[in-house]
Amino acid sequence: MEQLPSALLHVIVAKVPATDCARLACVARTWRQVTYQESLWESHCRSDFPLLEGLQLDPFDRPCPSWKATYEAWKSSRLFQRSKLCWDSLRSWAKNNFQEVATSLIPGASLEELAEAESVLKCRFPPAARLLYRLCNGQRIPQAELDCDDEYQEEAHYIGLIGGYNFSHHYVNVHLLSLRQVMSLTNRILPPLTRNRRHVIIAASSNLNKFFFLDCEDGNVYVGTRNLLVDGEMMVCVPERASTSEEETQDGMLRWLEHYAHCLQSGIFHVRTEEGSRSISLYPETEPYCTTAVTRGVQVCCNSVRKYLNCQLQLLTMM
Repeated sequence: MEQLPSALLHVIVAKVPATDCARLACVARTWRQVTYQESLWESHCRSDFPLLEGLQLDPFDRPCPSWKATYEAWKSSRLFQRSKLCWDSLRSWAKNNFQEVATSLIPGASLEELAEAESVLKCRFPPAARLLYRLCNGQRIPQAELDCDDEYQEEAHYIGLIGGYNFSHHYVNVHLLSLRQVMSLTNRILPPLTRNRRHVIIAASSNLNKFFFLDCEDGNVYVGTRNLLVDGEMMVCVPERASTSEEETQDGMLRWLEHYAHCLQSGIFHVRTEEGSRSISLYPETEPYCTTAVTRGVQVCCNSVRKYLNCQLQLLTMM
């Protein structure tokens, strides 16, 4: 093989995956020289990591010295691998169970769109949140569909990725917002008190009675309580956990979505049809979150859902 012309070796190497290129580099010096060509690794970066947009940057948007180093940075990044796996899981579930939700998911945001959002919101998203938005820019929902007076007649109100519930004339269905809607709702809804704490709205119910927030400083996700518009009161949605690496210290949004994807894939949450429309129901349907009993031949299923927007944090801490 070493007697073959260099041009032919380049053609051969260009047709194999990046992992095989790395193996070839260990075989002989000739192969090592061929596989270290920058044009080869640029091609692999564009093929395997299209969200790079042709830039030599690592997952934290730091410059890399070469295309090979760029590929290694993305391939070895646990934060990126988790983010991609999370979105693959959510997309797969939606495609198989709720096509309308799958169709509503927007392709990843560009670096320019992220920079615009951070400039408008005057904060920088944590690395995990940036990667999640680079892979998927939320849901495609017309602005008019949010806060519509006739929400029960609008089909788009029922296709929230984060799901919801309906009881006692209280309706919630939460959409994962695009960066454009994050900017719009954050500046419109949040009082000055919460804006000073670097919170941004990342998900909201279609009738704007429930909000999820990303804290851009600690990376955690919070849900608003009944006192949200009074004093900015929120409750954390992600349990604290010691991260396994330094790059994962602000991975709250990722852990939030990972847990939700697990609940969907494991059948804890299902798609239900209510009032003629399908939606993701947050009423658990598996044990230990759901209890089933048979009394006199009648099977009864009992489950519950937490209604954070009617909670008061002070009362909860006193209980």
